[in-house]
Amino acid sequence: RRVLFRSQSISGDFEKRTISVANIIKINGIEDELQQLFSEIGEVEAVRLKPGHKDTLYGFIQFRKEEDAKLSIEKFNGFVFHGLKLSD
Repeated sequence: RRVLFRSQSISGDFEKRTISVANIIKINGIEDELQQLFSEIGEVEAVRLKPGHKDTLYGFIQFRKEEDAKLSIEKFNGFVFHGLKLSD
């Protein structure tokens, strides 16, 4: 299973500072883990999770700075998170 990892295509400033991640495994504390992981790049303003397919979640990671969102895609492309490979 692959995790889709890309800039979110929503208009405005939110678009430039937000990435989307699909196929996040449903486990207790995953929102905090995502916050901690992406905070390695820069300040994370919000982590939002929505139901995905089967036992997965779909997430939005919003950074304070646009450049941090871009850098997170570069850094975490190919990163294995709870057995799922993050990719763009």
